[in-house]
Amino acid sequence: MSLRCNNFFILYIIAFFFNDLRIRLFLKSWTTPMSVAFILIGLAILLLSKKKSFINFSLETIFNRKNSLNVYLYFVLYILFITLIFGIIQKTSIFISFAEIIFTYILAIFSIFLITSYIICKLFTPYKVIKIMYGTFYFVLIVGIIDFIIYKFNIVPLQYIHSLFFNIQSVAAGGMFYKPIAFGIPRVQSVYYEPGIYGQYLFIFSPLLYTLALSKYKIFKKKYIDKIIKKTTIPLLWLNLIMTQSPIWLVFTLVSTLIYFSRKILNFMKKYIKQLIVSAFLILTFSTVFISKVNINDTYLSRIVTVISNIKNINVLIMAEQSLGTRISCVLNLLDIGSRTPIFGAGHTNLKPLMVDQICNYKSKIAVTAEMYTMICKRETPMFQNPPLSNMFLRYGLIGLILYYFFLFKTFIQLKKSIKYAEPILKNICNAFLGIISSIFIVSCYDMSIINLFLYFLISIIIGLIQYIQINYFKVRTIRK
Repeated sequence: MSLRCNNFFILYIIAFFFNDLRIRLFLKSWTTPMSVAFILIGLAILLLSKKKSFINFSLETIFNRKNSLNVYLYFVLYILFITLIFGIIQKTSIFISFAEIIFTYILAIFSIFLITSYIICKLFTPYKVIKIMYGTFYFVLIVGIIDFIIYKFNIVPLQYIHSLFFNIQSVAAGGMFYKPIAFGIPRVQSVYYEPGIYGQYLFIFSPLLYTLALSKYKIFKKKYIDKIIKKTTIPLLWLNLIMTQSPIWLVFTLVSTLIYFSRKILNFMKKYIKQLIVSAFLILTFSTVFISKVNINDTYLSRIVTVISNIKNINVLIMAEQSLGTRISCVLNLLDIGSRTPIFGAGHTNLKPLMVDQICNYKSKIAVTAEMYTMICKRETPMFQNPPLSNMFLRYGLIGLILYYFFLFKTFIQLKKSIKYAEPILKNICNAFLGIISSIFIVSCYDMSIINLFLYFLISIIIGLIQYIQINYFKVRTIRK
């Protein structure tokens, strides 16, 4: 039973990396990520086979002041309370609201936090979990290269398999899969539903990939496999990122990379200043010649130029760069709607109706793109970006927003405080996760889904790391002192 249990939880970890694989439920429009099934089954297994151990560990984690789950519980209790009040005064649908809140924030997200923490502290070790994550995401990078090849060279049988298995969300929803293409080149999405989502994950995951690829510690048992994976990780990361043709994630990852390697870059610059000046001169010279012969408007880099040239006027920027503009306009419109009920919010179920009213009845003071208007006003089920920043503010007001971001902030702070107690290899891993949660902060203001279970899984790894260090390092050092 123990071996089968461990094998299941290996699959549980892997499942989050394939979060766009969806299962159709009772109705055609009802689909759920496959990872939800693993969460519910995993919870059932732990409650049946390791009930006492799991419950005791969960209570210890929740009430540990050096962890952040207590803040998350305050957040959930607040939104349940405010929803109950809104339901009583008939401002929101209490049954639908409670069903969605309990399923999303308790059964799914809260369960992820507890299950993953238990796996790290009791079933496996952080090193085994990180190894599984690294191997899985390396596979995702390989599939990204295959993705490009099969569409670039029109290998139809493999295209069918890719569309069926790695983009099953469209199939489950009863739609057709269409490969995104920009400037005549297929956009890489690997195992994810949309290239922009894949670019987002590459940005978020890059600090951990850098840490593991450059680590001197052996991660995989066979030496040659360990060496090959480490040597090829960073080139594959950047090749995939460029082929997503998603300029915002390219820029964000570039900035993140410069921050990650800032000390090494400064030390290198001090040591080789003359060579760098000469190299910079040669690069600028050849770049000028190259740019004069290439029309940037024929490449996706033109989108970066468009953003920079219109950065001072938000409405012009929204209309000039439709993809970025749609996301910005959605966030700004949701914040505008939320500002009418700023303290307690407008209620859980009122997000979509208020957004539809704002856009379709032309009440928006902010520019609205054609793509955004179509997705909100011309579809039977309106769709639009509503990341945590705007989602929480509109639904639950400033109080809900502050509690949610305080949870993320406390997770960051507690991990930073815990690092000093860990051994060197674990310190490096924790530092990488500081980069990951910083990236999640950024994404949560722009394009992160409030129910993106993959990103909550990454946060759960951090919660587990904090608890693991508290159990295995902090207490030991305290006793010794």
